Amino acid sequence: MDDLEPITIQDGEREIENYIQTLFDFLDHQKQTPGKSKQHMQTYTCIVRLSDEQDESHKLYDIYTNMIEIYIKKRLKAALQTKSNSHEFLEEYVKQWKKFTIFVMAMKKMFDYLDRYFLKNAGSSSLTETALNLFRKMIFQDRKIQLRRCVLEEIKKDRENQIIDKDLLKAAILQYIYMGFGKKTVIKKIEGSTDPIHWTGEKNLMLYDNEFQTHLLENTTEYYRNQAKNW
Repeated sequence: MDDLEPITIQDGEREIENYIQTLFDFLDHQKQTPGKSKQHMQTYTCIVRLSDEQDESHKLYDIYTNMIEIYIKKRLKAALQTKSNSHEFLEEYVKQWKKFTIFVMAMKKMFDYLDRYFLKNAGSSSLTETALNLFRKMIFQDRKIQLRRCVLEEIKKDRENQIIDKDLLKAAILQYIYMGFGKKTVIKKIEGSTDPIHWTGEKNLMLYDNEFQTHLLENTTEYYRNQAKNW
């Protein structure tokens, strides 16, 4: 699209959909990094122009929210529904969370102009906070009991000296921390870390305490009570 041509919100939506396809190509096939593509620059420019020239920030934010919802529904929910085995479910959940993190980080960069000007001035949730809220509502709330059950099963295996994937277990438990984040939620890249893309935010451990720690303590007490009967 020529920068001098008139632009509409429909043009912007098409550019965004094209950009998202490059994201899918990267997530599914590790093709060219989206942030370095020509499509990235075209879409970013389109969003800036629509925000500045057409005052379409509200509609762009609605498009962003809708795209996140579609991603969660069609990719995350669909992937998790195929896994019934405890360990396979944990693996798929963590895998999809990592892909979602990359997707949200890329979308945040694309819509960064909204974050820095429109959303900040409007006092609304940031793009990253919006995405996390949608994940919490559409995935975590539906799967938190199953997730906890699978985590506790892995912990039991570890107690019984079975080999488990402790990195996977840690990543699953962190869900109960991340889902408690409120304001100031961001995604950071940490070079040299085993978890190079990391969520941070204002911690509220109430959800962790209520949805995980309390159950872990009950489970631990019950486990050692049963062990004591066999001594």
